[in-house]
Amino acid sequence: MAISILALHALLSLVIIRALCFRATLGWRALAAFLAYGFVAGPIAAGSIEHFVSPYGWNFTSQWAPTLVALVTSGALMLALLLPVLSLLRHQAIRSSLSAADIFLAAFLAGYGFDLQQSLFASMNPGSPLTFSMLPPGLVETTSATAACFAYLCAFPALVLSAGRRWLPDRKFNPLLLALGIVISGAVYAADTMAAGNQLGGTLLGGEWPYWAMIAALLAAQALEARAVPQGTPGAMGEWRAAMAALFSGDWSGSRAAAGRYRHALRRQLAPPSSNSPNPATGQPSTAPAVPAPAGVSKAQPAARVSALMAWVRAHRLQAALVFFAAALVFMPGLPWLEQLFWTGQVPAQGGNYAVPVVHWVVQWLHMPLTESQLSTVSLALLAIVLWRYITAAGAPLRRNDVDLAARYAGERGTLMAAMILSVLAIVYGHLEQLYRAGGQIAWLAGARFSNLPPSGLPTEALAFAAVATGIALQAADRWRRAPLELRRRSAITRALHFCALLLGAWAVFAVVGPVESALHGCCGASLFRWFGGNGNSAGDVLIGLFTVAVAYGIFRGIRSGVAHLLAYFSTDGRPALAPRARAANG
Repeated sequence: MAISILALHALLSLVIIRALCFRATLGWRALAAFLAYGFVAGPIAAGSIEHFVSPYGWNFTSQWAPTLVALVTSGALMLALLLPVLSLLRHQAIRSSLSAADIFLAAFLAGYGFDLQQSLFASMNPGSPLTFSMLPPGLVETTSATAACFAYLCAFPALVLSAGRRWLPDRKFNPLLLALGIVISGAVYAADTMAAGNQLGGTLLGGEWPYWAMIAALLAAQALEARAVPQGTPGAMGEWRAAMAALFSGDWSGSRAAAGRYRHALRRQLAPPSSNSPNPATGQPSTAPAVPAPAGVSKAQPAARVSALMAWVRAHRLQAALVFFAAALVFMPGLPWLEQLFWTGQVPAQGGNYAVPVVHWVVQWLHMPLTESQLSTVSLALLAIVLWRYITAAGAPLRRNDVDLAARYAGERGTLMAAMILSVLAIVYGHLEQLYRAGGQIAWLAGARFSNLPPSGLPTEALAFAAVATGIALQAADRWRRAPLELRRRSAITRALHFCALLLGAWAVFAVVGPVESALHGCCGASLFRWFGGNGNSAGDVLIGLFTVAVAYGIFRGIRSGVAHLLAYFSTDGRPALAPRARAANG
């Protein structure tokens, strides 16, 4: 019942926030890609950051110290969730065709994907009821507290950066604007967490007020953007009225067609078409129109819709099976046969404790154990699915000069990369339960219980959700098959080499960091406790985290050079795969 309420709340929240972004032009497929990215990347980014920054918690006499820790962890997490959005803003042609509402909505959905994952795990085994807020949409509350909503926390820095790029001529201020937005959002996060509640909880940074202020900033940015439209540009209000009239009259197909014309009119206001508009996929000038006119939408009968759904299921049987399996993990966690799928050679001890190991999957390479993993046979199959989809995914947007497809490609690529990184960590590190955040503040407020889940259960669930999320790129992958064989071969070779490089680099990082961590705690443990008191373990892990970043940078920089030479070797013209002059398939 709790999961059904969560699904309904998520749907209503997305509808309300989409209505508030009335100048948004991106289609729902592009926005769904950012939602999938947040769902996959958020938990692993949050768990990894907290594993190095605050593994044991910090115990300081100063009340501002927990606030600083919350600012650091939340800021790093927001940057990780904003990566696909920031990649979009790098291209001038795409940036000029996106409204402030587009950027806010894309960042909102990236953060909301993480919030949705946290709420889903909390709803699977809740101990106390939660309240879902409709206004502001997306909040999770109790009678006395409001959970930090990363949807708004990510959207606000993106909105500040978008406003700076559009209205400030000097681009040097862009990093400062992004940092300012992240600091403000981090302060809101600190006020909503229990660790910093004593210092900030009684101010306006706590509760619902910050989220109302962010919505007000969104509306103000859209109003200023509308006023900045040059005179003589065709308006879009007529199409908006037509879409609303068709919607309230029950003409769904007519409403969709009018909404498409409305988005097209907004896009023309932002970036009028030019014959020298660069191709978003290649960055080269093109004679194609920068904004293609939307095609008409034919009215489909209910029987035709059911037939189309069955045709999709027949064409993507594996994805349908993955969705069914993930639903079984969510709705039926206590079935005995489902528990057997988590089997990894471990048996429960007395009282149902799964902490007694029997055997481990140990891979020997150069007489060195690569991993002691909790991966089951099902997890290995899910790893293979994720890897195959990553290698065969589209290597470029499917149509030139289409901002929707460029945004969709950014979200899909981020989702595939996050799923691939999750798979590499599952293979090399093994213990995803240490790096994958299944709990969080929402689960804490709900009193969610995870004690009945065996160690292998969490990796299986995480990989199952990641495999389902990669299905967002299936349509683009199907259309990518129409691309020339040389382009598809280049893309597959590039992605396969990237996976091998990441796997080798991750193994090398863990091989170096592990002995150094043991040596640090062995030789300097007493000094750390003498200098930092009870925070000696946390300080040591922070030092190890900084050392890990430095080692990883050096290792991956060297591997990147080798991969570049391999890509040039496999390319017929000596250029890397997916060279800028390559043409994408016209889907």
